[in-house]
Amino acid sequence: MTRRTCRLALGFLVATAVGASLASSANAQGMSREAKPMALEDVQRLTDAGQFEAAGQAYKAIITQQFEAGVSPAAALRGLATVEFLQDNKFRAAAALDELASRAAEFGDPATQIGALLDAALLYQEMGRRSEVAQRAVRIRRLLQSPALPSAVRDDVRSRLVER
Repeated sequence: MTRRTCRLALGFLVATAVGASLASSANAQGMSREAKPMALEDVQRLTDAGQFEAAGQAYKAIITQQFEAGVSPAAALRGLATVEFLQDNKFRAAAALDELASRAAEFGDPATQIGALLDAALLYQEMGRRSEVAQRAVRIRRLLQSPALPSAVRDDVRSRLVER
């Protein structure tokens, strides 16, 4: 190795060590390279201010963080669905509600699950997607039979259903 190559290699190793030390120090102080997701209240303020793109991105970050932490992302998914609906993205809003229903099932929350399914079915109905409505109606009817579903929720859902 020539002296120049040796100095370059040594410089790279020192720079790498300094960078790793700085990153380690930042992590030890509670900082990370990735931005910490906003609080739900702050994202709601973005939504209220009409900053839907920023709110949608923030909700997605919260959903990812909560899912990775094993926490139910129900409120963030509901918020994302609302933001998508306010932007007239009904299909995306329905998809967020479907995701909410799936996550609620994973977390054993039939009240949230049935509410999300019903809201998604209503959106699909507005879009004229009858097969999507029918699929969710089957799941809703099954959930109405669940003893884990609070009777107030059951009564509310039944009052909102239109039988054909």
